Formats: sequence, structure tokens, C-alpha cells
Amino acid sequence: MQFGMVTHDVLAKAFAGGSDADMDVAIETLEKRVRLYEIALDRILGLPDGSIRIGEPGNVRAVMTARRRTNAGKAR
Repeated sequence: MQFGMVTHDVLAKAFAGGSDADMDVAIETLEKRVRLYEIALDRILGLPDGSIRIGEPGNVRAVMTARRRTNAGKAR
């Protein structure tokens, strides 16, 4: 729940604004947050940093841009 609250504003702006620059900022911000949450979980559990992976590298970008690619294909 906390993860959604701290990322809501940047994601909402990216989807509402729709510009590529807004989307890139949102993706970079979300990727950074995911990495920080992974490290926090590792440390809470006493594991070495990098032990827990929430997702594979590139997943955030793939998910965030999937709708844009789908809509671009429909416009043609």
C-alpha cells in the first residue's frame, strides 16, 4: 500500500500528461523506488543487498509503455 502511495503522483502525471518526457521521468522514478524497496526488504530481513528482486530489469518500462504501444497501433 505504501508503495502505491509514494508513486501515485508521478504515475498519474505520466498517464495524464501523456508526453514521452513525462513517461520517461515516471519510469525512472518508479525503477528507482523499486530498487530502494528491494534494498529495504533485504535489510529488514537481514539479507545481503540484492537478494530480493521485485521484478526483472526492464519490467517497469515494459509495463508502463505497453498501453502506449497498443494505442499507437490502433491509431494507424
